Amino acid sequence: MSISVIAPNRDLARLSREVAQELGEDVRVVEGLLSEAVSVARVEVARGAEVLVSRGGTATLIKAARLGVPVVEISVTAYDVLHAVETARSLGGEIVLVGFENIALVGESIARVVGNLTGLRVRVVRVEREEFFP
Repeated sequence: MSISVIAPNRDLARLSREVAQELGEDVRVVEGLLSEAVSVARVEVARGAEVLVSRGGTATLIKAARLGVPVVEISVTAYDVLHAVETARSLGGEIVLVGFENIALVGESIARVVGNLTGLRVRVVRVEREEFFP
């Protein structure tokens, strides 16, 4: 089975390559973010990819493109969101978590817990289109 990982960033691409190598799997890893990733996904399917793997809003957009192959989403975890909130807190100012539905759902839960435990306000903005991102 031919699997392509479409990583929205360099870190996930690197990690995907490392995991594939450790498992001895022949997985093609390419980078692509949001709508650019949809174009990359089309190329991967044309090259024979039978399964696509991606994360976050990028996975959402690839699924929406209905390319005729399964899209497996790498879940955004509570740890991912907590790490982002902690990084933002250290920078100061208002904390706003912006993401597509799949990220906003996790973000809303984390924002409630963080708010209840620390009093820190984390605002979550749910977006539906890529145009929101500059």
